[in-house]
Amino acid sequence: MSSAPTGPADRADLGAALRHWRDRLPPGEVGLPSGGVRRAPGLRREELAQLAGLSVDYVVRLERGRATSPSAQVLTALSRALRLSVSERDHLYLLDSRRFGELWAAHAVGRYGIGDTKVVHHPDVGAVTVDCDVLTVPGSDLRIVVYSAPPGTTTAAQFELLNVVGTQRMTSRRPT
Repeated sequence: MSSAPTGPADRADLGAALRHWRDRLPPGEVGLPSGGVRRAPGLRREELAQLAGLSVDYVVRLERGRATSPSAQVLTALSRALRLSVSERDHLYLLDSRRFGELWAAHAVGRYGIGDTKVVHHPDVGAVTVDCDVLTVPGSDLRIVVYSAPPGTTTAAQFELLNVVGTQRMTSRRPT
């Protein structure tokens, strides 16, 4: 899966992601001393390089978009050192994926099936009517189902309410 990013913008995106992940990881969480004066709360480049088994210069070049071909081993070492989740690790690989650039340049187009509406019953807000769209890939059984609510609709307001309430109960339940 390793390959060179497709252009300067891709390398900049990779660098920005690495900086973000490095900045959010306190040194104490990876067994490093957290004392001393720090300009940012997260790992220093030197600390990331040490944890990943890379040179500091290479980490700097990756973050500044000057490194052109990090290997799968480098990306794996970075993802482990940064304690990335599976989704974040996959995103790291995608930031470095030449295949995406090839597909984009080929202008390959999938199919979009205009869907219908579905009603989902939520225990706190009741019936929620959502638009249901299905994206397909020709020659494949892959389907991506997207549920959405147009802005300004009752459903959009229900989603906003659920976003604020989160997992809290909106009514108290009495023991039976």
